Amino acid sequence: MNMFCGKIHKEIDQAQAQTLSRMAWSLARLALRDPTFLASISKAAQQRLPQFGAQEIANSSWAFGMMVIADVALFNSLAASAMDALPSFLVVHVSNTLWAFAAVAMMPTSDKVARFLDSVSSAALSKITVFGSQSLSATAWSLAKLVLRNEELLEAISAQCVPCIYLGNRQSNSGNNWHLQKTTFP
Repeated sequence: MNMFCGKIHKEIDQAQAQTLSRMAWSLARLALRDPTFLASISKAAQQRLPQFGAQEIANSSWAFGMMVIADVALFNSLAASAMDALPSFLVVHVSNTLWAFAAVAMMPTSDKVARFLDSVSSAALSKITVFGSQSLSATAWSLAKLVLRNEELLEAISAQCVPCIYLGNRQSNSGNNWHLQKTTFP
């Protein structure tokens, strides 16, 4: 696999935004942690962020989150770019991007990240009625992990979980209950 990464590594400088995000996503799905290749993807992605749409931002952040690679420069850049793209984020983009920031413990220590986390929480709230159980659970977990106490969003997640209880989705219910408890009680 490293030979594969080495051959593709030469093409990164010419890769388009979608290709870069797909490369990162593929590496995460294959659990390939090639530091040199990932650093090159990160550098190229940061140079092309103006070309990144919602899908590329979500895929890239998810990939680095999945591999638990806290590339601060990349996540700060993704946070800044996501601010413009948030109106076009689908539910999966909102929950996966928020999850990725939480997975690498990208706390709101920089202004870019703090503004992004506030904005993505607002985006989640505006779309909460169409969140499925996985997105609800991922969002609740992310809020707990990042110690973000957005009461309005937490209440909305709780309200959306009530129908899940009646539908009998035990795995989502227990996960959501734990995440909501962690964000409510110290």
